Amino acid sequence: PRRLVGYLPPRVVVGQRLAALAVVALVPVIAWGPVAPAPAPVRELVLRGRGGALATAAVAVGVTVAVELLLRRMVRRPQPVGDPMALAVDNALRSTSVHAAAGAGLAIVLLSLSLQVTNVATNLVSGPARTATVGLASGCALAALAAWVLVGHPHRAATPALVRRARA
Repeated sequence: PRRLVGYLPPRVVVGQRLAALAVVALVPVIAWGPVAPAPAPVRELVLRGRGGALATAAVAVGVTVAVELLLRRMVRRPQPVGDPMALAVDNALRSTSVHAAAGAGLAIVLLSLSLQVTNVATNLVSGPARTATVGLASGCALAALAAWVLVGHPHRAATPALVRRARA
């Protein structure tokens, strides 16, 4: 039986879980911390404050669960048995699909983390703590772009272990 670690490094799945956990962990900080007044009621509900923190956490957890279920379904899908060349093509397509879905999911969760950290930064008074928090939010946004590019668009079609097995 095939496993997800045969197609994707375990650090990607663990990183997505940890990022979603960090998004959820910031909800109490935003909910019970000081809340800066929002310029418009819609913005308060969607992006900022307690409602925005809960919505962002729900999106991060939902995306994490959905992407992991999708990845496991892709990996468990039956493969052609007969032709070794068809098996190699199937492995390459499967690996590309797994990488694309994992990269997009990780990027969305990291963007959610960036939004949560930005919510924390807007509630801080100006100073070194706010500057560091804004820098962390920017770093999360850049990490999302990097995850989408590096994980979602790998430069190889299939992992070397799969290619060796297909040739054997």
